[in-house]
Amino acid sequence: MQKNWKPIMIYLALWLCVLGITYFGGLQGLNVLIYGLPVVSVAVSVMIGCDDSWQTQKWYFPPVFGVMYLLAFYIIFEAADGFMFASRVSLGQLALRGFLTGAVSSAAGMLLSNTIINTRPNRL
Repeated sequence: MQKNWKPIMIYLALWLCVLGITYFGGLQGLNVLIYGLPVVSVAVSVMIGCDDSWQTQKWYFPPVFGVMYLLAFYIIFEAADGFMFASRVSLGQLALRGFLTGAVSSAAGMLLSNTIINTRPNRL
């Protein structure tokens, strides 16, 4: 069975849009990164989880989305530096929070998709 790559392409496109908004939007753009990217991770994880073509491989995506969320902070280094100096958070704490935020939001989306699949009436 061929895999459906559309949700991953949607995630990458939205991830790049969030990075652009964060880079050019200043402090308001940082809010998009902090709050918007986990919402995108949940939505795309639900789409991947409801798709039967990924089967058990869909559980590889929470760590991948965690790394992508972490990379977003590293790519927007000006925002990350401003965040670190404003709140006195070390780089290790920022990395752990970033990874966990992305991974947990993606895992929540996967669990939500499993709930949706299990509550659907059986198809013939």
